[in-house]
Amino acid sequence: MLFIFEESTDGGFWMKDTLIALDIAFFDADGVFVDGFTMDPCTGDPCPVYHPSGQYRYAVEAPAGDLSFVKEGSILKPPA
Repeated sequence: MLFIFEESTDGGFWMKDTLIALDIAFFDADGVFVDGFTMDPCTGDPCPVYHPSGQYRYAVEAPAGDLSFVKEGSILKPPA
């Protein structure tokens, strides 16, 4: 899943009531990789919130392990 924000943000993601672990990768407005995590499902309160180390404009989620190739220096080509 691709999340596109109108402006750069530093908000976090959480996994409340999600059934499977997910990878998330954050990219800035130029598509440059900012940070990434593997997020575990959470059924209780409070759930951990995953905050990237900097502002981002795009966030990509996929099943855990599917984004293992994304690392420092990776570029996301933003949609036209």
